[in-house]
Amino acid sequence: MGARVVSFPAAMSDGSRALQAAGQQLRAAGLFPAAEELVERRPAIPVFVIGRANRCPDCHGEAFAVGRITAECCGCGLPLAIVASRRIM
Repeated sequence: MGARVVSFPAAMSDGSRALQAAGQQLRAAGLFPAAEELVERRPAIPVFVIGRANRCPDCHGEAFAVGRITAECCGCGLPLAIVASRRIM
């Protein structure tokens, strides 16, 4: 496969249109992902937070058998990792 050539405008007199056209050329060539592809969503990881009310993500139970590393739900047996504090954004 040959090299892909993408042309950029030499002078950006109308900067926003020229920049938008250059971005469209990059996306069409497959060199730059669309804005929707740049946003990567990570799934939330359920954890047991010390000092807070916790609910099981599966059965919504509130009783846990707390160990050294994990807390196990007494209702369904789902193990959750224990964290000392959790930053909320």
